[in-house]
Amino acid sequence: MLSRHPTPQARESTHLYFNSVYTTTVDRHELEGHEVIDGEVTATGNGAHVLVPKRWRGADVKIVRTTESNE
Repeated sequence: MLSRHPTPQARESTHLYFNSVYTTTVDRHELEGHEVIDGEVTATGNGAHVLVPKRWRGADVKIVRTTESNE
């Protein structure tokens, strides 16, 4: 069975602000799926993207950030 955390609306944000310093708590997530790809997010326009194989087109995916961003 997939472990589900309450939705963001059902719990307080995990983002904390202290003296203008932004910190984020780390959550643990359990996912069930078919494949895992370890990759890097790259800039594109005003956003960013993650490349996955073409065979994944139309599939449902979940993206999990595992480190702090460089910005």
